[in-house]
Amino acid sequence: MSYLKNLSKRNIEGFSVDLIKSGIHDVELDSFSRAAQLFELGIELCVFVDDTLFQGQLSIPLRDKLIFEEGLIETKSYDELFSKAFVLSLFYDKNCITFSNKISSFLQSKYSNDCTHFLYCHTLIKQSNIKLAYDVLKTEEHYWTVPSILFLKGLTKQHLNKNACADFYEALLLNNSSIWCAKYLFAEIRKHNIKLQFTDEDLSDTLTEAFIDMNKSVNDFEKIYFMVYNELNWSDSLAVQNMTIMGIPHFIDFLQRNEIVLLKEKDKTKEEYESYEQDLFDENQLNQNGNNSKYGNYNGYDDKSIDNAFEGDPENTWNVD
Repeated sequence: MSYLKNLSKRNIEGFSVDLIKSGIHDVELDSFSRAAQLFELGIELCVFVDDTLFQGQLSIPLRDKLIFEEGLIETKSYDELFSKAFVLSLFYDKNCITFSNKISSFLQSKYSNDCTHFLYCHTLIKQSNIKLAYDVLKTEEHYWTVPSILFLKGLTKQHLNKNACADFYEALLLNNSSIWCAKYLFAEIRKHNIKLQFTDEDLSDTLTEAFIDMNKSVNDFEKIYFMVYNELNWSDSLAVQNMTIMGIPHFIDFLQRNEIVLLKEKDKTKEEYESYEQDLFDENQLNQNGNNSKYGNYNGYDDKSIDNAFEGDPENTWNVD
């Protein structure tokens, strides 16, 4: 599928795959500057970098070409390092992933942008270092507007048996064309038995109805979602093969109407955590030695003592001999 065809269908995921494939070709030609730009754009637009889509372009000669002395990492340009690390991360090879992780760790410490952050956590996950990846992802909330990083965070939470609906949902809002994201959200809702609100109109739309129907499998839903994005235009509404398709906009509207329940387990930002901790501190202060909110711990006495022993008059506390 060409760039223009993917764009005309708003298939951002397919467009991202095209960009990454072009970038791999540029790496083969040592055009690292252009490759880095294509990879970065692909990462920022896509939700999931599916390694299986690029295996036909990966070869042993290319792998060997990308490996170099670890001691030379600090001597090479950002573009070369990022391009090589990204392509190495696509190989099903432990040594490639390990070396990619070392490069991306260096890039993250020196440059720290959306794409180095993604690459570093992506390689951590491929090394099965899930807990560290999650800890990095949950504390860097300024990256939470990048769909691929939101999706990675969702993957780590899944592995750690946490509710990842919020991450997959927010990533899908940013990139509606991601079949990966849609089906992971579909499975996560069933895993946590989340009840969604829907209308009769929702049930008349084949895509939305498939998402709601607890008897539908992931494969059933994936096939319908794939058809909507690859056979129809983004907002098409039509009846075909006993199905009524109202288009992706209707499906997204259905999800947004259920946003409160989908975001229920969303990670708190640093500011939200600090506010939450302050609220707990204030509450604990009020509960120490009784509740002091009424009289403000007047003359060292708590509210309960003033009410019971001093007839509810704080001034009476001064008359104690």
